[in-house]
Amino acid sequence: MLTAILTTQEELLTVIPNVQFTFLLVIAYGATIGMLDGTLVVIVHVIIDNLIMNSFTPLIMIPMFIGLEIALLCGYLLKNKKEWLVAIFAGISGFIYCMVFWGSTVWFYSVEPIPYLISDIPFEAVLITCNIITVLFLYKPIIKIINNYYPKREEIVMELWFYSSFFCILCGFYAIILDRFGGTMIDLHLYDNMNQTAQILIALAVMLFSGFLLTRITKLLRLPNVSGYIIAGIIIGPHVLNFIPSGIIPNMSFVSDIALAFIAFGVGKFFKKEVLKKAGIKIIIITLFESLMAMALITAAMMFIFKLDWKLSLLLGAIASATAPASTLMTIKQYRAEGNFVEVLLQVIALDNIICLFIFSVVSSIAGATESVRAIDIIKPLLYNISMIVIGVALALVLRMLLRNRSKDNRLIIVFGSLLALAGVCSMFNVSPLLSCLVFATIYVNITDDTYLFHQIDNFTPPIMCLFFVLSGANLNIKALETVGLIGLAFVGIRFVGKYLGGFTGALVARESKEVRNYIGLALIPQASVAIGLSVLACRILPEESGNILSAIVLSSSVLYEFIGPGLAKLSLFLSGAIKKDQPKDEVKENSMVVVATIEEDHQALSDDSNTQSEV
Repeated sequence: MLTAILTTQEELLTVIPNVQFTFLLVIAYGATIGMLDGTLVVIVHVIIDNLIMNSFTPLIMIPMFIGLEIALLCGYLLKNKKEWLVAIFAGISGFIYCMVFWGSTVWFYSVEPIPYLISDIPFEAVLITCNIITVLFLYKPIIKIINNYYPKREEIVMELWFYSSFFCILCGFYAIILDRFGGTMIDLHLYDNMNQTAQILIALAVMLFSGFLLTRITKLLRLPNVSGYIIAGIIIGPHVLNFIPSGIIPNMSFVSDIALAFIAFGVGKFFKKEVLKKAGIKIIIITLFESLMAMALITAAMMFIFKLDWKLSLLLGAIASATAPASTLMTIKQYRAEGNFVEVLLQVIALDNIICLFIFSVVSSIAGATESVRAIDIIKPLLYNISMIVIGVALALVLRMLLRNRSKDNRLIIVFGSLLALAGVCSMFNVSPLLSCLVFATIYVNITDDTYLFHQIDNFTPPIMCLFFVLSGANLNIKALETVGLIGLAFVGIRFVGKYLGGFTGALVARESKEVRNYIGLALIPQASVAIGLSVLACRILPEESGNILSAIVLSSSVLYEFIGPGLAKLSLFLSGAIKKDQPKDEVKENSMVVVATIEEDHQALSDDSNTQSEV
């Protein structure tokens, strides 16, 4: 609300140059809500004001922020002083504000300083006079109003993040509508006068902050942070607000390779001996059926109903087999679900993405072959994959020796270097790093039982994962959504049918209980990090047009699945009897929670469980 008042009055008074209540309000905010909350207000105001005025450049924003921060500091230091003293410093703040703008303009545009200063004197005089008069007569009433209606600090911080995030989404839709109906999008000039190094560093900062900003909304909606990252990428990408120009994105392809290596390494920990022993043949049967059924239905529908290219159809089918566990796990924990249904469900979730990676490795080898599909074109990529798996096994054995008696820092350095080396070798032979990094982690965790290493990596990877998913969203071509509208909806519906029928058939063949048979498919619908990672690899195999279609389908459906996933998971747990009305909260079966703990240890590596953490 405070930000809205500050921005609204400035926009309404733009018709009268330098006549405004901005400094009065900022000084009053410094005297009442303090420097920290006041700075948040100033940041949001500077961003919104410059977006509205089509002046989103460092030349304008940095001096504006510095000038308003000085006014905020004056208000904070003089909060118990007389109005006349505050008015004098308001005038001084206005003068400093003008000088900061004068200096930056002279420096950036190399204009003559004295003539420019002389021409600007009338406007400076108006601003300084306005500041003094408004503070003299309105400072005390404004202070009284704010003190009477100012909420608790936690409320204003959440309000600022929520409304600024909501504004970013509105900007995104505004730009989409303009683009759709032939309007002209705002040219933000964010990277004018920057060298390439500065552009990349600023772009990385923008991606991280925008990803964090949008997760404030997804957290309120109880959605995974992955959804927020993707939406943030779409909004700041070259097809909407153009915060990240299209020329910069190709230079950041290495981020995707690093993130995919870490994702696969995190998934590898699922493949522990005790999990496999407990799973048994029944769980393997159910997992194979639900994965392969979804793949088969999607592939057939895309090829024969929508007449898509066979490579695109096959890759979409392979990606459709993946399941994101975060939404289901969150629901299980929230409602303290237990019983045989929960045990089976958790074990299927643990094995699902491992099978998906194997399926994708085979499919990508076939899709990467030439149009004639000669035998050598299939055998050669498979041999490369096998070779990379052997290297992964060898690297795990070497890592076991290297990490003995090492410090925490050195352990992290060695593992990071090993993953980069393995991903780099895979890239040399145009092979996906997912399978080799998966085997690397699987062998290591089974020969050492060193789970602490994975916790170290979990604490290191969140910024990498944020960049990866924001970049994925930025790569999404908005116009491709018009092409894939019906196909995308069909993908969501057919995959749902495939997962449900596959789970039902697998449980029937495995002779599981009626509850597992009827309802396990409902809990296997969410799809996020692994699927998005696979889509990035698939786009490298396909032509640009087909890649844009695949990316649009996977990214948009992943966000949609995370909206409906928790509700479907709760429904399956309720219908199966896993959620009991009078169930004590501390009465949870030990074996179910062991599997929960095993999966949760790796959740951050999948970047799906972020909204289960308590953060502000």
